[in-house]
Amino acid sequence: MLKNGQSLTSNLCKYEQIKDQIYNINISWASKPKSNDRETNEYVYDMATFEGISYLGARSPLTQIAEQIKGIREDWKPIAQGAKKVKADVYTSSDRNEERTYLQEQHDLAIKRRDEKREKRLESGE
Repeated sequence: MLKNGQSLTSNLCKYEQIKDQIYNINISWASKPKSNDRETNEYVYDMATFEGISYLGARSPLTQIAEQIKGIREDWKPIAQGAKKVKADVYTSSDRNEERTYLQEQHDLAIKRRDEKREKRLESGE
């Protein structure tokens, strides 16, 4: 099996020409430069297992990332050139303080109502 991050690709021929082939793959490499010790990886590659497989879009994650970055660049190009404006909701400190005060008032009111209901239940003997 190929290790993580490794791939095996070929564009030398059409699948129909090799679909009945079985390849024995032997890969070896030196783990350190100038080392005589070699690591190996061997496996069988049966092309028939790929019958009916098709891919939509890019197969490589790096190609997918590049396409996404290209899309972002194209989306932001008119904004960077000043041809398109960004819609933004801007809140000031006073807006945030006003909202915080409103939320605190709503919270206090809910607590007061809850406590009043408890008192009524206690008074009625429930």
